[in-house]
Parts: sequence; C-alpha cells; structure tokens
Amino acid sequence: MVDQAPILRVRGLTRHHRLGEHVLRALDGVDLDIQPGTCTAIVGPSGSGKSTLLGCLGLVDRPDAGTIELDGVDITRSTETERSQVRRSRIGIVFQQFHLMPHLTALENAILPTVFHVAGRRGAEERGRALLERVGLGARLHHRPRQLSGGEQQRVAIARAMIHTPGILLADEPTANLDSQNSRGVVSLLRELAGSGVAVVLVTHDPEVAADVHACYHMRDGRFIHGG
Repeated sequence: MVDQAPILRVRGLTRHHRLGEHVLRALDGVDLDIQPGTCTAIVGPSGSGKSTLLGCLGLVDRPDAGTIELDGVDITRSTETERSQVRRSRIGIVFQQFHLMPHLTALENAILPTVFHVAGRRGAEERGRALLERVGLGARLHHRPRQLSGGEQQRVAIARAMIHTPGILLADEPTANLDSQNSRGVVSLLRELAGSGVAVVLVTHDPEVAADVHACYHMRDGRFIHGG
C-alpha cells in the first residue's frame, strides 16, 4: 500500500466522565492515524474507552482535550452545525443494533438519510438499489426488516451508512448480534468497502473479527496498550 496522508489524525484525545465525586478518564491521551482504504479494529474489555473513542471520531461526543483532524483540517472545536454537516457528508455510522424502521422496506431504510436533504435525494433511490445489490440484497429490496435475517438487516444498515458516499465508516460492534457465518460475511463486506477506498474503523469484542483487518489496536483504561 502506498503511503499517504491519514484521513483521520488523532492526537492527545482525552475524555472524562464524572460519576458522582469520581472522575473516570475514558480516554487518556489517545493518538491514532487512520489511512484511507484500510480496515482498523479497536478491541478491549468493557469500559476501556472503545465506544467513547468511536463517539468522538463520529463527532457524536466531544473530547475534553486533544485534536481530531479530518483530511488535515482540525474539526475538534467545530460548531454543532458544522459537526452535523460533516457527519452527514463525510462519516457513516453502523451500530450494534440495526435501528431499521420496521414499516419501511430495505430500500426505503437504505435511503432514509436522504429524506430531509434535497441535494441528497437526487438519485437516492438508484444509489440505494446499487448499494443493496453491492451488499448482496438485490433480490430483497422490498422486504421489511421482519422478513430479513440478522445478517441481512446489518447489511441494510451498512448500505444506509454508505448512502452519502462517506470517506469514513465507523462500526460499533457490527457483528455482536450475528452468528459466526453472518459475522464473517459482514466483516468481508467491510473489508471490501475498505478496498474501494473507504476508511473503516470498527469496535469489536470478537477476536476472529479483529484478526481479519489491516490494523488492530488494543485499549485498556482509555489508552492503547499495543497495536497498529
């Protein structure tokens, strides 16, 4: 792989949570570079800071100190409006729970993020169809979530996260609710997306998932203890 500038560059990221009189240091000076076209796993025990880190990278949470640069631009102190715009256009997020609307079809769920944005609606249905075909659901466009397996629902969620062609895809335990076969299929799909140039960052407890990525970072007590 040719060396290139990281799409995400994190330096000294710190985040505290106050629990009564106690302060928990969820992130303790984290440094991380994420390259385009790579699939990176972050692993560690519960409470190690994995999900807090993902929340900061996805601009859902704000760090107390440190910086996050996206394509060389510091977005750490962005306004809420700016953060919302970046999330909508540059970052896709996949959750452990699929969060599909039960009354909508797979295609309708996939294009849901475009509904309130006129510019995003242009060609949304065609892109949604193409994405669902890409994730292996071309024959399931008009099925509702209850008619889909867990693995298929997660694939719809991944298609939905990709609808605005983000450069970064963040996945929080994307295989936690899946059996081993569906888990392998989802990881294979994430690696395929990385192969097309997307920077994929996933949090996982599954050692098999963590073994099938380009880089793996182990967290404990808000710090990386080894990895890369």
